[in-house]
Amino acid sequence: MTESGILPGSIDVIVSGRPADEQVIDYHKTMTAESYGQYMDVVLPLIVAACPTGRRPVLVAANAWKKGDIVTWLADQGVVVDEEQTKEAIGDAEIRGR
Repeated sequence: MTESGILPGSIDVIVSGRPADEQVIDYHKTMTAESYGQYMDVVLPLIVAACPTGRRPVLVAANAWKKGDIVTWLADQGVVVDEEQTKEAIGDAEIRGR
């Protein structure tokens, strides 16, 4: 979701093979970390492409991410961070825009 609405191509419908009563109770049996990662691999480039010229999208890494994963992801985005910093300090610097 963006300020201007839903990004085209960002909606993914997953049809579960589980019984309907299980789908409502716990979607984690269908939406795994792997399927979420595959979805984000598609959606993140859409978010970056939709960002207005001259502006950076604000993408927030989850606290559940390991520090190394955050550093690697930021490096893939062209952002260099001091790996000696704590995970929290790296996240705070990115939120402030360094």
